[in-house]
Amino acid sequence: MPRYFFNVYDHTVILDDIGSDLPDLEAVRREAVRSSTELLRNSDVAHLWSGKEWRMVVVDEHGAEVLTLRFSASLPSSA
Repeated sequence: MPRYFFNVYDHTVILDDIGSDLPDLEAVRREAVRSSTELLRNSDVAHLWSGKEWRMVVVDEHGAEVLTLRFSASLPSSA
C-alpha cells in the first residue's frame, strides 16, 4: 500500500515524518480532510484570522505532491 505524508505549513512548518499507508486517492482525500479538521479544531487558530494561508500538502512516498488543502480567514477591515 502506498504511503502518504501530510505536511502542514502555517506560522510553523510541521513535516509528517511517519506517514500513513492508504489504499487509494479517495482514502487520501478523506484522511486529509479528517486530519486537517482535527488539527484546526485542537489548535490555537487565532493566527488564521490574519488572512494568511494555512496549508496541508500531501505528498506520496516519492515526494510528489498529491493534493493541497488551503484555509484562511479574515475579518472585514471595519471589524
